[in-house]
Amino acid sequence: MRQLLDLKKVLKTLIVLALITTIVASSFEIMLVKGEPQTQPPTDEEKEIFQTKINRYKDLGQKSVKNITDSLGADGSGQWVSIATKECPHADYDSCEIIIRTKLVHFNCSIGPTEGDGKFGRESATVAIEGRVKKLSITFYLMINPDLAKEAEESTAGQIDDDCLLYHELLHGQIKVDEMKDPNWAGWKMLCECKPLSEWGDMIGAGDPDHKVIPGLVEDYMGRIAEDRGYKLAVDRRVAAADENRDFSVDIVIPDDILEKETIGISWYGWNVEEVTYTQAGNKLTIKGKIRAGATKGKVWVYLDPSDVGMIIHVDISALLPVGGVVLPVDKFGLLAPYMGLVSTIVAATVATAVYVKHVNRRKEKR
Repeated sequence: MRQLLDLKKVLKTLIVLALITTIVASSFEIMLVKGEPQTQPPTDEEKEIFQTKINRYKDLGQKSVKNITDSLGADGSGQWVSIATKECPHADYDSCEIIIRTKLVHFNCSIGPTEGDGKFGRESATVAIEGRVKKLSITFYLMINPDLAKEAEESTAGQIDDDCLLYHELLHGQIKVDEMKDPNWAGWKMLCECKPLSEWGDMIGAGDPDHKVIPGLVEDYMGRIAEDRGYKLAVDRRVAAADENRDFSVDIVIPDDILEKETIGISWYGWNVEEVTYTQAGNKLTIKGKIRAGATKGKVWVYLDPSDVGMIIHVDISALLPVGGVVLPVDKFGLLAPYMGLVSTIVAATVATAVYVKHVNRRKEKR
């Protein structure tokens, strides 16, 4: 009888645990571990675009990105480059080394920032001991939006603007590499102490994710490559917000040295925009248009005197989002999935206990 009472207590306890687990699973936000991106090989068109750009590229920037261009290799397929080593006495190894490679991959708008012109990030990272050296191997990816790149190739000014985009993406890698070269970089401690890569976070991701440094470096680079190609350059970058009807308008002041010319050639091209028009009144140039239905971002490039690259106007267009943000469907079953195994175990144990109790009762009744 005492054994039966003990089993009934166990049964009650298991049922209570099952209920608590279900309540907890449905009441708290579940933090899911984000996996590394699944990239795809570049298309032949993307390879051709990359080859055109890399052949034209000159490392003229205030910050050199040579480590990243070296890790891309001649064709963008990637080659391993050692960027830093540090002594790290340990029973199994004497030093640590970081090696990187960068691969051109197929442009995928679902990876990294949405609707980006280009993208740079970490594809994978592994740690292994080779001989007496512990190696951290990082593979970065580079994406180039082929639609934008094709349009940019149609004019000299477009090429300058788009080459700056390539430099922008390479900077994300070089800034991170420069961080890792620092002997006091926190990652060295993580590597020497064998911390799992799941705990590293953005420590081995793209550098300057908040774009605090990159924009200034890119503006400087644009002036340098324009001068190197024999052009005079004045850049005016603007951001315009489309209204509820998807319309946008931005006013630009034309510099005096361009305004003084007898004729001013004007050309433009855009991305995710339509019905673009421009009017000039004195020294003011007004650009109007619509962002395409369904798009959240667009771009307009306007060139004044493009044969001499007198001025590039680069307007970023942003669509208005509904008040309150974006509503996304919630996969409730997916959120509870991590707890289903635990609940199943408890339920199984509960059922097994119940069966066992019935079995004991029947044996006692037969006696």
